Amino acid sequence: MMYFNHFSVGFSIAMIFAGLMIAIISQYPSKKNYPWNEFYPLIFFSLIGGICMVSYAHLLMLFLGIEILSIPLYVLAASDKENLSSNEAGLKYFLMGSFATGILLFGIALVYGAVGHLEINSIQAFLTSTPITATPNIFWVGMVMMIIGMFFKISAVPFHFWSPDVYQGSPNIVTMFMATVVKTAAFGAFIVLMKVYFNEGAAPMYWKNLFIGIAVITLFVSNISAIYQSSVKRMLAYSSISQVGYLLMVLISPMVFYHAAAVSVFYLVSYAAATIILFSGMILVSEASDDYSFSAYNGLGQKKPMLAAFMTIAMISLAGIPLTAGFFGKYFIITSILHSNIELVFVILANSAISIYYYFRLINAMYFQPANEFEKENISFPFSFQFAMIIALCIIIGFAL
Repeated sequence: MMYFNHFSVGFSIAMIFAGLMIAIISQYPSKKNYPWNEFYPLIFFSLIGGICMVSYAHLLMLFLGIEILSIPLYVLAASDKENLSSNEAGLKYFLMGSFATGILLFGIALVYGAVGHLEINSIQAFLTSTPITATPNIFWVGMVMMIIGMFFKISAVPFHFWSPDVYQGSPNIVTMFMATVVKTAAFGAFIVLMKVYFNEGAAPMYWKNLFIGIAVITLFVSNISAIYQSSVKRMLAYSSISQVGYLLMVLISPMVFYHAAAVSVFYLVSYAAATIILFSGMILVSEASDDYSFSAYNGLGQKKPMLAAFMTIAMISLAGIPLTAGFFGKYFIITSILHSNIELVFVILANSAISIYYYFRLINAMYFQPANEFEKENISFPFSFQFAMIIALCIIIGFAL
């Protein structure tokens, strides 16, 4: 029911790397009374579920992987019991996640009714040997329901409404895990599913048009919404949604599976590295006061220049400015669609320009606004070394290819 190849191993390594960095960062002294004893086993179970999601050869294992990943996250989102926002985030995530998983499971049942198998290879063999006109209608209904369930998991518009609220209310360390490990697992599982339905590049044009439409809407809705956010944490939530729009572009390239796997792993690793740095900075600056506004970072470049520099490089990478991993990630996406959908290149460039505005809004607060009162607390050497290592990854990862 599972198989391990370069694809699954690559995605698994990316998730394990992000999970390890998050576990180390969680050791930073926190002034909040957070239940750390429960945190570590829950993220471990969730990580196992993510590995199942990118390694499944059977649709039942996909469902089990999603449940193993999601149920600990429902608990973690509401784990800050003294915070009403955390309780709300856990409830919203549980209700919306259960609803989406139900749709996915219903789709799996319909696919089984049409094909008689749940194995990936058997479904692909059925699609290869059966003309589209002879394929049962319940198969296409099941396929649509499964895609809707996966759109929810990756937070694609219009199935993204849960994401900003859950990110905002969840504890910072949990939000960091959702934005990196969970995003990687969900998109890896989505690529495997599309390999089956798209038959390795032979997708009907109307399916590609559907994905183009979802990708374009996701990019513009998320980036424009991020501009109007007053909370840095909520802005990063919409930034996370926008990354999904870029990644969906890969699925319309002529070589859906193999090319999408390589580009997606690279893009997700660079995105995870930058996101970990930004959320780490948020923990150091905003967690004690619960102030996630942009003004909370005023003058950070004067009071904590090293931390401000780390966060600046991370945001430059997310914006896709040259000589960073984020730039090379967007470059590889553009090259994958340049010959088949050149108009989408302008969509990517336009949205990258929009993202520069809200990323540089935080940079402006750190370097060009009057300084707030910050505690005279230095980052310990282990954490400084870890931050520097991740930043180096953000800068030089593109030159390793």
